[in-house]
Amino acid sequence: MVSLSPLFDSITVMIVLALVASLVAAGGFSRHRIGLITDLIHPLMLALVLIGLVQMLSALNDPAAIGPALAIALAPVPWGLLIVAVLTPLSRHPDGSGDSVKFKALGSALLTGVLCWCILMGSGPGVFLNAPAAAVVAGGIFIFLLLDRISGTATRTPWALRLLGIGAGGFAAGLIAGLPYIDKPAGLGPALALSLLSLLYSLVLLCFARVWLPAQVLDDAGNMPTGFTVLTLPVLFGISLALALLAVALTGMG
Repeated sequence: MVSLSPLFDSITVMIVLALVASLVAAGGFSRHRIGLITDLIHPLMLALVLIGLVQMLSALNDPAAIGPALAIALAPVPWGLLIVAVLTPLSRHPDGSGDSVKFKALGSALLTGVLCWCILMGSGPGVFLNAPAAAVVAGGIFIFLLLDRISGTATRTPWALRLLGIGAGGFAAGLIAGLPYIDKPAGLGPALALSLLSLLYSLVLLCFARVWLPAQVLDDAGNMPTGFTVLTLPVLFGISLALALLAVALTGMG
C-alpha cells in the first residue's frame, strides 16, 4: 500500500501554513491580497522544494535516507497547487502600486523569517551560500539592465520572465557542468548546487520583486507568469533530470 505520510509531514505542513499566514498577516484577506498570495504561492513552494533538495545534497553519505528526504522535499508542491486552486476564484489582480511601504516591509520581513526558519531547520545556512550561483544571477540581472539602457525603448519584458530565465539558465548550466562527473558524486555535488541555488536565488528575488516592484514584474494584464505550466511543470521536469543524474552517480558509487 502506498503511504502518503510524507505529504503530511508536520514540519512541511507548518512551513506551508506559515508562508500563507505571513502573507495574510501582512495585508489581510481582501480579494486584492488573495491575488498577491496566488502570485507568490508557486515560486515560494518551489523555493521550499529547492531548499529541501539542497539540504538533501549536503547529506549524501546515507543513501538509504535519500528517498524519504526527497519525498518530504517535494511535498510543498501539491500543497501549493491546492492552495492556488482554492484561492484563485476569490482573487483579484491589481498592479500593487498602491501598497504602502509598511505593508511591503512587513510582508518582506515575514517571508524572510519563514524562509530562514526553513533553512535553519536543516543543514544550516552555509550550504546556501554559493558564489558561482550568485554570480550567475547577478550577471544576468546586469546584462538585462545594460540591454535596457542601450536599447532605450519603451517596450519591456516583465522582470518575472527575466528572473525565471536567469534561474533557468543557471539551472541548465549546472546540469551541463555536472555531466562529466556523472560517475563521480564528489564532483557532481557542486554542479547540482549551482543548478539548484541559481534557481532558488532567482525565485526568492522574484517574490520580493513582486512585493516591492509589482509594476516591473507583472505583465500588461496585471498577472505574474508563475502558473503551473509556465513555472512549476518545467521546474519539476528540470529537477527530475538533476535527480536522475544523482541517481546514476550514486549507483556507480555503490
